Amino acid sequence: MSKQVAPVKSLRITDEAAKGLAESLSRQSDAVDATSKRRAARMGLPAGYTVVGTFVYPCGNSAPMILTTRDISNGGMGILHGSFVHPGSSCLLAIVGKDKAILCKLKGKVVRCTHVRGSVHDIGIKFDEEVRLELFIPALQTSEEQVAQAALLVLSGQVARQVRNQDPMVEVRRTVEIMMATVDDLGQACASGRNTDPGEFKV
Repeated sequence: MSKQVAPVKSLRITDEAAKGLAESLSRQSDAVDATSKRRAARMGLPAGYTVVGTFVYPCGNSAPMILTTRDISNGGMGILHGSFVHPGSSCLLAIVGKDKAILCKLKGKVVRCTHVRGSVHDIGIKFDEEVRLELFIPALQTSEEQVAQAALLVLSGQVARQVRNQDPMVEVRRTVEIMMATVDDLGQACASGRNTDPGEFKV
């Protein structure tokens, strides 16, 4: 039976130094984005969340690593890494929450690897499929609609667990009722948002 290996940090510099580098590189990227066609808005990963990943090589996968996240979006992420990784390399990623539970698993591909200094490399990763991060990381939610959608995701998972565990139907029904109320609130929020569009008012 193989022993599970605990993830280690992929970057051997202090957290303070990594933060300074990330901020400097982000400022440079923001200047480029001002004239680029980048679609997905990039954000910093909120405190308490981490990304664990492995790179897929022809000779086998790398050991699990705690990645130093520079920025993240629904379409990909930027990381600071302690070694060169060939563009085109695949990677397996997991976003881990504050309670150390895995929130979602992602697959991606390295699209850029630039040497920064010493052993530090700035790596760009594009996800194979876009993900709505706000559904897994509440701190990234920016509207009542997104909050309600995240709540629905949690409640649907709760119903699935209750059915799988054969919980009393009264408990399952109670959860479904909460889901229906959330759907109603979501519908009202969407309708309210539409009604505030000046183009829909007739003068």
